[in-house]
Amino acid sequence: MNPLLDTIMNLEVFAFIGLMVWLYMKPTDIDRKEAPLTDNPDGLKGEKQAGATTIHE
Repeated sequence: MNPLLDTIMNLEVFAFIGLMVWLYMKPTDIDRKEAPLTDNPDGLKGEKQAGATTIHE
């Protein structure tokens, strides 16, 4: 492989990894009291799991 191409590809990989680390460490601006992050839209605690189907009789 061409050494210049190899160097360019290595720089792209390191830049991508650096971007992923930066995004992971970036602080979030979410106020969790106003917008809770849950998988359960009904707000039930432990009574219903995400993806579970229930039958109402």
